[in-house]
Amino acid sequence: MSHVIVSNPGRLLKVFRDDAGRYSYGVPSSCRAGVYYRCDANACACPSAQYRPWKVCRHMEAARDFEAREALVS
Repeated sequence: MSHVIVSNPGRLLKVFRDDAGRYSYGVPSSCRAGVYYRCDANACACPSAQYRPWKVCRHMEAARDFEAREALVS
């Protein structure tokens, strides 16, 4: 079960924390309005990450940047 920590229209991402204390994020799509992709710093459900799993997608970059700023380490 995940709990939404931050879900604010003024922020670009939604932050989730599961029962084990791990964080994941809902990061918005750049081409589809209202669509968010669930990711963490190492994996993402977006089409780009599925098509090129060896490459870090922009959603994972956003998660990494957020964790660095907020000092969230799971």
